[in-house]
Amino acid sequence: MSGIIVAKKRLQKRSLPQAGRHDVRLAALRRAERRMDALLRRLLSSLGRDELDASLKRWGELVTMCPELRLDLNGHAESVAEVVRCLEEGGELAVAVRRLCAACVTPTDVRRLRSSLYTIAARFADTHPELVPAVALAALSLDETGEEGNAFVEMVVCASAVEQARRYERHPPFDACAWLAAEPSPLLIGAVGEGLAYYYAAIPGVLLCLDRSRVLFDVGRLSAGIHLVLRGSDGRLLRELVDEAYKDTLRAEIWRAWGALRQRCMPGALVDVEVLFGRALESLDVLPPHLNPLLQAIFVQSWVRYLETL
Repeated sequence: MSGIIVAKKRLQKRSLPQAGRHDVRLAALRRAERRMDALLRRLLSSLGRDELDASLKRWGELVTMCPELRLDLNGHAESVAEVVRCLEEGGELAVAVRRLCAACVTPTDVRRLRSSLYTIAARFADTHPELVPAVALAALSLDETGEEGNAFVEMVVCASAVEQARRYERHPPFDACAWLAAEPSPLLIGAVGEGLAYYYAAIPGVLLCLDRSRVLFDVGRLSAGIHLVLRGSDGRLLRELVDEAYKDTLRAEIWRAWGALRQRCMPGALVDVEVLFGRALESLDVLPPHLNPLLQAIFVQSWVRYLETL
């Protein structure tokens, strides 16, 4: 009878469901965290009050030195802008930061910060031992996050907001929505009808995201002059320029820019980006080159670049 019980237990262990295996791993993680917390508490217990206060004051230095202590604030542009305004112009910074924390900081973010702090503590033990107490205080403070917030998390959120704002200054968010409201030209409406004209009127906006060194035409080699652009071409030049090889190059560049934009675009704007770039790709197969608003914009900008070199 006892042998049957042992065999049954072994069988149950082998057929442990996925949820059970997850629970086992989670329990092991919690044990490791408790051991790490115990080591950090032991370290802090050896410090006096003045040393602890000094370590708290080094949290700013810690956050600055460790880029892994950042949170993804995409989707919270207005709250990020409010924090930055309070920093630059004055205002209730604490209120703005706590509002942003409430909107974006999840339990998963807190666990990730804790894990990052454990890694930093191990690294700093050799490279910056003077900062290890600050790391320990930060990690242990995460257990005390309550309704009033957590000072370390707020510092991380504030630093994340400032860096995200700086990235947007260097690479302003692409406003696909504004382009989707573009009005078509009467020429385009007359050529393809009002429906298609409004559908494709926005696609010149895609040019803002493309590598112009790859997509602009070498118009300097053309026998025709810019007067054809100014008085309206019959489309002959664009039909000559837009061969299959050029279309393949342009398609590849649109796909590249589309992917790059996905990486830095706020989630709320992704739908508009998908629509705009999708229409731009469609237009290469649907519209003749001389009626394609994107190709027309590329053609004009090619002449602009050429004239700038004269």
